[in-house]
Amino acid sequence: MKLESGVVEIRQAPLLSRLVCPRCKGGIHGISSGLHCKPCGLTYPTYDDVIVMVAAQTLSADSDQIPVQDKRKSDQQRLYTKVAEHWDLAAKPFSFVPNAFSFLNYGYVPTDNEQFSRVQLPEHLPNRYCANLAVEVVGQTNLTDKEVLEVGCGRGGNITTMNAFFEPKLSIGIDLCLASVQFCLGKHSQPTAFFAVADAETLPFPEESFDVVYNLESSHAYPERESFYREVYRVLKPCGDFLYSDFLMKDEFAVAIALLEDLGFELLRDQDITSNVLKSISLTAEERRHMLSEYGFESEKDQKFLEHFLALPGSDIFNDMEQRRAPYRILNLKKTR
Repeated sequence: MKLESGVVEIRQAPLLSRLVCPRCKGGIHGISSGLHCKPCGLTYPTYDDVIVMVAAQTLSADSDQIPVQDKRKSDQQRLYTKVAEHWDLAAKPFSFVPNAFSFLNYGYVPTDNEQFSRVQLPEHLPNRYCANLAVEVVGQTNLTDKEVLEVGCGRGGNITTMNAFFEPKLSIGIDLCLASVQFCLGKHSQPTAFFAVADAETLPFPEESFDVVYNLESSHAYPERESFYREVYRVLKPCGDFLYSDFLMKDEFAVAIALLEDLGFELLRDQDITSNVLKSISLTAEERRHMLSEYGFESEKDQKFLEHFLALPGSDIFNDMEQRRAPYRILNLKKTR
């Protein structure tokens, strides 16, 4: 694929060579306004150095012009953009700290629960609890010289952690939130790490493209989770690994595992880490409440969303996890056929 000059900077070139149209999976080429798919006629925009592999109607804020399913995604984009604004404000006094405010996950603190990670993180690593969760999801999977896709990369902390402690050959992060991807490109510039806006349910990559797909604390927000699972299976190479962790309602986990096994995944690890996540939330609650008071929003609605998003003790999310209505689990799966 050849891009016209000025479409995106050269540092994203290795990513561009891997992309296909997320709708028809056909080849794409560069034009002055972005990337174009000849087979289905769609054009995907670029903003400075950000590649946006999402159909224009999904990005639209006009709820009258898009289907309900896409409206939910548009709402998610708006809410996560609000979170990004909050994190950016809170991060300003800590701009000198590596990876400050680069994580969105709730974190992991060891308990008597069995640990699978082979990585011993430095004691004073910034965002250590969040990095703990990132490496615990990897567990004992070998990422050295592997090509890794993170779906729902947020602000890039997971990819940066994987690159630091596992040495993958290549890592690509995608997220539906433009603001998060812009932050990743500005904060986590590395020779083997690339980021783009894309939809988890229509991945813009060819079949059998990656050795590993990683998804942490993101899938609970997907309107069509089965489509996401099918896309993960499609882009994984034979014997590839799906490293997956989230909090879902109990019945949703049962459905998810059945769907994944029907697709051809073998379940290698299924571990409840709710106690580890709740301990992390509790230990960081005071700090997060301070962030809310110092860098919250003027809108009461947006402030309530942020309180809910942070899952502070007493929130619905915290209570659902604590009562095991929505356990937090790690699934490690392998593509077997």
